[in-house]
Formats: sequence, C-alpha cells, structure tokens
Amino acid sequence: MQDIDLTSVGRIAGHFQTPVPRLMDIIKQLGIVPQQRLNGVGYYHPHDVERIAAVLRGGNGNTTPTMDRQGIQ
Repeated sequence: MQDIDLTSVGRIAGHFQTPVPRLMDIIKQLGIVPQQRLNGVGYYHPHDVERIAAVLRGGNGNTTPTMDRQGIQ
C-alpha cells in the first residue's frame, strides 16, 4: 500500500493564503474529519484538501475522488 501525505490546516492555509478560521469554517461545513491527530493537530487527506480548494474556488466541495482515494473505505 502506498503512503499518503496528510496535511495540517496551517499548511493548507499557507498554500491557499487563507486565514485558518475561514478554513475551519469550511471544514466544519463540509463535515470533514482529520484522518489523523497528533498533539492536538488534525491532519487531512489530499482528497479533503481538494474539497476545501473547490469551496475556495466557489464550488460546493463535491469533487471526483483521485486515484489514491478510490477504494478506501
């Protein structure tokens, strides 16, 4: 199985140049939960980052899964 790079909200905020509180609102709106927590920091799957990016671009957050996400239950 291939390792998947998880991303924290801080890195997502830096990448999209968006305030963390706005990202947290989007994450709550989409019902996204972190794939992993470490020392109180949530780490998100790349597919979840794609959903967040879709909302930031003006979409609704519904995206087609990427190859690495298909088949993961």
